[in-house]
Amino acid sequence: MLNSLENLDLSVFTYINHLPHPQFLISLGLFLTGIGSYGAVWLIAGIVFAFLGRKKGIRTFWLIVTALIMDLALNEYLIKLTIERPRPYQVLKLAGLYFWDTKWVDSSFASGHSFTAVACAVIIGSRYPKLIWPFLILAALIAFSRVYLGAHWPSDVVAGAIMGLIIGYIIIYVENRYFVKEKKLNNKTRK
Repeated sequence: MLNSLENLDLSVFTYINHLPHPQFLISLGLFLTGIGSYGAVWLIAGIVFAFLGRKKGIRTFWLIVTALIMDLALNEYLIKLTIERPRPYQVLKLAGLYFWDTKWVDSSFASGHSFTAVACAVIIGSRYPKLIWPFLILAALIAFSRVYLGAHWPSDVVAGAIMGLIIGYIIIYVENRYFVKEKKLNNKTRK
């Protein structure tokens, strides 16, 4: 079973690696990776929500910060240090493969970019339903850029996205259950 998953990972990675990589798409991928690094785009979005959204925006900011801390604690310090999966460019020496983002030296599994992107997009979408699609599309593009540039295996990105989805919903659930109901907060901000 594990061998089959590794073969699928390699096949999908190779397929994506052989897609056209014109300079403007490489630059776009590096840009998307850059804004997703260390949760930068999500922190900036949170700050904007905090300044423009009153109490709802400030709460959204803190939920985003919580998601970033969860990625750091669960993924970066627990999962990555436990699994220690090498990144594609560290193990693949096949002719015809190229790598455009090789600065990362930590473990490959799971993608922190995908984790934070999906978790934060879910949180923002729960607070601002009209914005869910732009933020989910941004999250998907950031996640895809990690494989497109050769920094992650496809399964790293899928696992990171699934963990981000779960953590995002847990954060929303905990806040709605123990702090403030989403509907109540939405009604207060409309007045």
